[in-house]
Formats: sequence, structure tokens, C-alpha cells
Amino acid sequence: MPIEIYRKLRPKDFDQVIGQDRAVKVLEGFLKKVTIFKDLNRAELAKLARIAVREKFSAERRIFREASRALGLYIVYRGFVRIVIGDNAGREVMLSMMKRGDVFGEVALVDGGLRSAGAVTDTAAELIWIRTKDFNRLSHRYPQI
Repeated sequence: MPIEIYRKLRPKDFDQVIGQDRAVKVLEGFLKKVTIFKDLNRAELAKLARIAVREKFSAERRIFREASRALGLYIVYRGFVRIVIGDNAGREVMLSMMKRGDVFGEVALVDGGLRSAGAVTDTAAELIWIRTKDFNRLSHRYPQI
């Protein structure tokens, strides 16, 4: 079963209420180092950080399946993620290994179509998820993003 998770951040989930600004700043700094966001200014990164969801996954957890509906992009914050496709014999073949700062599923921001590959955590991992509909809403309001 695909795991396209969306969960609003609650205070207990993300550094407590007084730590939320700090958590956004940490995420801002991280996003600045991600290739597709490197040209954004501080204010734009802050807006992006506010729509991002940080999610923890155990090892060998399927994030999404090949041909599932794309709901957003992921960025590896911690751990490793395998990008996989099925072969003719029904086995999974690894296409690449994603590490800290790597982005996958970004085509979802453009077309929102079906996934061309699946993603499975190789180790325990923490991912940043940006939902397509949240990104589209943000980029409509702030076209420079």
C-alpha cells in the first residue's frame, strides 16, 4: 500500500510550540543547500519551509509505489532511500540511492501524474515532503518561487 503521508504539524511533533520558529529556521538552512532551491532568497525559503512536512520512516518502508499517483516531492533529510522499478520477473531493480539533500519525486510538482518509479527507505530515514497542492498554492501566490 502506498504511503503518501500528510500530517499537519502539531506542537508535540515538531520541537514544541516555542521551538517551531527554530525548526523552520533549521529547515530553511537545509533547503538552501538543496540544488533545486539554492537560488531562493531567505524569505522564499521561509515560506517553503512552512509548507514542508518532516516525516520519519523506519528501514525498508515503502514511501510510494511505481505507477502510484504523485502527490508531492521528497527530500532526504537523514538516511538513505532506494529508487526502484519492477522488472519483467516481478523483482525490484534499484535505479539509484538517494542520500541527504537529494530530491526525488519532483516531477509531481510539474505534472501530478503517476510515479515512474517507487521509493523504499534503505535505512531509517527522515524525509521532507512538499505536497504538490501546497507548492502550487504557494507558487501561485509568490510566482518567484
